[in-house]
Amino acid sequence: MPGIQYHAFTDPSGRSADSMTLCIGHEQDGRVVVDAVREQKPPFSPENTVSEFAGVLKSYGVSIGHGDRYGGLWPQEQWRKHGIDYQVAEQ
Repeated sequence: MPGIQYHAFTDPSGRSADSMTLCIGHEQDGRVVVDAVREQKPPFSPENTVSEFAGVLKSYGVSIGHGDRYGGLWPQEQWRKHGIDYQVAEQ
């Protein structure tokens, strides 16, 4: 929706036993509203999943995603290929 600032968090995975997930939400009246949740269950291509998830982020006007430290620089490099700035979450 116009005028809403959406935020994204992703939990990367290397396609082994864990799913790769994405959540997009926004704050409204002091509450967090979850607007979209995506899960890619293994086995999957991590590169293809980042591409798919990046499309979802762009549809919400999100250009910055947050995630954990999984995979070193790999997540940052993959997201950057799609114009998304992957930032490591503090917590």
